[in-house]
Amino acid sequence: MNGMEAILTRIRSDGEARASEIRRSTEQACAEITARYEKEAAVLKLRLAEKNERDAKEREARLVDAAHMEAGKRLLAERQTLLDTVYDEALKKLCALPDEEYVAILTPLIVKAAEGNREGEVLFSESDRARIGQKAVDAANEKGGLALTLGKETRLIHGGFVLRRGAVEINASFETLLRLEREQNANLTAASLFPKL
Repeated sequence: MNGMEAILTRIRSDGEARASEIRRSTEQACAEITARYEKEAAVLKLRLAEKNERDAKEREARLVDAAHMEAGKRLLAERQTLLDTVYDEALKKLCALPDEEYVAILTPLIVKAAEGNREGEVLFSESDRARIGQKAVDAANEKGGLALTLGKETRLIHGGFVLRRGAVEINASFETLLRLEREQNANLTAASLFPKL
C-alpha cells in the first residue's frame, strides 16, 4: 500500500469513526428528545384527561342543576294550577250556597263595607239581585242600623256585591275578596296544601 492509499484509508477510517460517533450521538439525542416529548405528551395526556373529567363533572352538575330548576318550575306551575282550582272551587261553593247561608255570609260583609256611612246602593249580579238581593240589604240594614237600598243596576260578578256611594264603589265581589285573600295568605295557603316533605 502506498502512502496515499494509507492516508486515504486512514481518512476513510477516521471519517467512518467520526460518522459513527455522530450517528451514535444523534441517535442518543433523538432518543432523549423522544423520551422527553413522550414524557411531556404523557403529562399533557394526563392533564387533558383530568380536565375532560372535570369538564364532564361540571357539565353533569350543570345538567343536574338545570333539571332541578326545570322540575322546580313544573312543580310551581302545578301548585299554581292547584291553587287556582282551589280558589275557583271556593268561589263556586260560595255562589252555590243556599239562600239563607248566602245572606248570612253577605250581611256582615255589607255592614263592614258600609262603615262610616249609613247610606248607599248595594249592587249584585243579575241572578243574585233576583235571588237574594233585597233579603241581604234588609238583613244588613237591620244588623248595622243602615239605610242602604238595593241598586237597580247589576254588575258582572259571580257573587258578593258592590257598594256604591255616589261615584265611589267598594268592590266586595267574591272574586275580588278571594283574590285579595289569596294575595295576603299565599304562603300560608301553599304551606297547608303543600307541606314540606
